[in-house]
Amino acid sequence: MKKGLVNLFGFIFTAALVIGTLVIVYNLIPKYVHTDDLIDMVTEKLKIDLTDNGTTYKPDDLVNYPVTFDKKRTLPLKKDEEEDDQHYVEVDGYTLVLNSNIKKFKKKKKAIQEKEDDISEIVIKTITSFKEKDVTRTKITNEIVLKLQEYLESDVVVKVTLTDFKHK
Repeated sequence: MKKGLVNLFGFIFTAALVIGTLVIVYNLIPKYVHTDDLIDMVTEKLKIDLTDNGTTYKPDDLVNYPVTFDKKRTLPLKKDEEEDDQHYVEVDGYTLVLNSNIKKFKKKKKAIQEKEDDISEIVIKTITSFKEKDVTRTKITNEIVLKLQEYLESDVVVKVTLTDFKHK
């Protein structure tokens, strides 16, 4: 009698697990399909955003231009009125990612080499203009890209990465 009850409970438990698994799977599959569609939409949008005056660039078109500071820079962030503590960002340098597919690329790259000190100053000023609550690497680098594009009057700089970025 006990052996029969144990087998019955085992069967019921196994059936409940199978039914639960089926419910979970059938609820998740449509979400994965929706996520896949969303990823496709984002990919299409990125292709639109990766343009420079009608020309698109590929990863092969990107050229890194690294700049290393003479020593690690500890940069103070803009202070909030509510906070007493001063917050900092540490960086060793930065890398400009350049689009070699634009017109007059060699001329623009030479201008970047000649204006490296000014560009470094723009990078530093941009970092120090952020408040502690607004600091994320992505926000900072996006803002730096916009300012460099404005300064260079060109979309040659498509991305900036900060070397050894630390937020304190």
